[in-house]
Amino acid sequence: MTPSQIIQLQALKLKSTIDGHHPILIDSILENPANKEELKKDFRNVCALIPSMQFDRLESLCTLLDLSKREVINMALNEFFVKADAIVAEVDPFENAHDAVEEK
Repeated sequence: MTPSQIIQLQALKLKSTIDGHHPILIDSILENPANKEELKKDFRNVCALIPSMQFDRLESLCTLLDLSKREVINMALNEFFVKADAIVAEVDPFENAHDAVEEK
């Protein structure tokens, strides 16, 4: 690694800590049976069948990057929501519905 890469790595680690990214802590809380009932209030399980090739790729990347599947899915959903919200706002699917209500 170059000195610049090492500095970038350390800066990103610090940023992650400051931003509240604590996957080991979160995983230990989620896996503790004593927290099961309390977690049901704030967490939901999303199950979906995905193609084997996609699953294998997910597992490979999780191993390579030392990320849990939960972390990857959370990141993917967060990015999806931002993009989807922007597209829906741009398309404005209810544009004509507003005009129809005003005409009545």
